[in-house]
Amino acid sequence: MTKLQFENHQIEFNFPLLSGMPKLHGASIRDLPPPLSNNQNIENYPYPDRLTLMVIGFNKNQQIYTRTRSLIMGDEDVSDYETELLEGILSDIASKSDFPSHQELSRNFEGIDFEYPSYFTICIESDEWDFLYHSEVRGIDQFCFIPESIFVANNGTMLSIKYQENVSFFNAHPLVVKANNKSYKAVRCINYHKKDIYGNPIAAGESYPFAFTIHLLANVAPFTLEGRKTKADDEGDISTRQRTVIVIDPDGENKGPPPGTVGS
Repeated sequence: MTKLQFENHQIEFNFPLLSGMPKLHGASIRDLPPPLSNNQNIENYPYPDRLTLMVIGFNKNQQIYTRTRSLIMGDEDVSDYETELLEGILSDIASKSDFPSHQELSRNFEGIDFEYPSYFTICIESDEWDFLYHSEVRGIDQFCFIPESIFVANNGTMLSIKYQENVSFFNAHPLVVKANNKSYKAVRCINYHKKDIYGNPIAAGESYPFAFTIHLLANVAPFTLEGRKTKADDEGDISTRQRTVIVIDPDGENKGPPPGTVGS
C-alpha cells in the first residue's frame, strides 16, 4: 500500500493495478437519457446553458489537486468555454492566486453542488495520466456512480451514507480540451438535473446526494515492498514506471435552484 499526497489529505492505492470495477448504480454515464412513456424525451432533456469543469492535476509541490468551476455559456461552442475555464484554473494554480477567475464550486475533492442542468467536463493535467475505461464495455466508464460510502467515525462507529443512483448524468464521451497550445485528456457528459428515471426536474428545496469514483491510469515509479523508490527511478529512468490505477471518489448533490429563480 502506497500513499499519494494531496493538498489537504492523502489517498492510498495498490500496485500494480486495482482489481475489479464497481457495479453500475443506475445508468452508465455513456448512456443516452432514458426514453419516456409520453415520448417527450427530447423536450425533457434540453441542452444546458451552463458548464462545470473539474481539473485533476499537480501543483508546484507535486501534490494532487482538484479545482471545479462553472460559468453560464453564451453562443460559442462548449469547447470554447472548456478552454476558458481550464486556462483560468491553470493560470491561478501557477500563480497561487486566491482569487478565482470564475465561480469556484469546490477544490481538493470537496462536494460539488449542481443547482441547474450543466455540461460536466473532467480534465487531467498530467500527460502521464489517463482515464481507465473500455470504449465497448458499458460500465467500465471514466467515472461510475456508487451506492454508498462507508467510513469510521471518531468514536470508532462504522457509518454509511447512501446515494441516489445515476438518473441525471448521460451522453459521456472522451475528448481533448485545448488550453495554452496544449491538449488535455478529458471526458464530457451532461448533468440533466433530474430526480428520477422519468425525467422529472428537481424542484427548489429538494436535494439528491450522489457520489462517483473516477478511475485514472497513472505512470508512477515502482516501489519496493518497504515503499522505497528503486535505483532506476532515483536515476530518472521513467521507462521503469508502472501503470497504476488510482481511484478518486468525489461526491456532491443535485439541488433544486435557489427559491425565486428559474432553472435553465
